[in-house]
Amino acid sequence: MEKLGLVVLLLVTLAANAQKEIKDFSLTNVKDGKTVSLSQYKSLVGVAVVFTSHECPFDNYYKDRLKEFVNTYSGKIQFLFINSNQEAEENVAQMAIHYSDLSIPI
Repeated sequence: MEKLGLVVLLLVTLAANAQKEIKDFSLTNVKDGKTVSLSQYKSLVGVAVVFTSHECPFDNYYKDRLKEFVNTYSGKIQFLFINSNQEAEENVAQMAIHYSDLSIPI
């Protein structure tokens, strides 16, 4: 019973937070050096912000699946991949190479 209560609490929390407005932000697209802002995509159904790392084995495991999502929802949902890591290996040049097969801002 305790586990059920925890699951219900988690679902209620997720549902309540799903409607929160995200403030606009801008980042640099590593593919072309242009600035990308969240507000650019107001006309779409949604925006999926994916925090990623090209050095992480889990990220590499899901890359093909994310590519499927990008292709399936193209024109409806914009995917923005953000690398928030600070390690030297996680640099702009390596990100551009790792995700060169995806046609999305990274």
